Amino acid sequence: MLSDEELASFLALLSSFMTNAGISMAATASLFGVSSASLSRWYSNKSGKRHGAARWVANPIIQKVTKIDEANKESGVYARLTGLNQNEKLSVLKEVLQAGSTWA
Repeated sequence: MLSDEELASFLALLSSFMTNAGISMAATASLFGVSSASLSRWYSNKSGKRHGAARWVANPIIQKVTKIDEANKESGVYARLTGLNQNEKLSVLKEVLQAGSTWA
């Protein structure tokens, strides 16, 4: 599990990404291969409930957000998403993530 500080940083990164991309929590979950329920649970602050993200799940998401942010600096990915519907935005973001990917 991420520590409280790491979780706060992770959720801030994720929130910033969702805002920049203009995509919903459900679309974000789909993009990163997690359930909407998990994503919602990470943001939950109900006491007595385990709400943190596992490191092995969070780290790949952080890497993907970083890749999209870098692509945005180079080619304005987020601006290209303006006016698109959620499915079209997901298609563009998936293309960005697949660009330059190699399979071992």
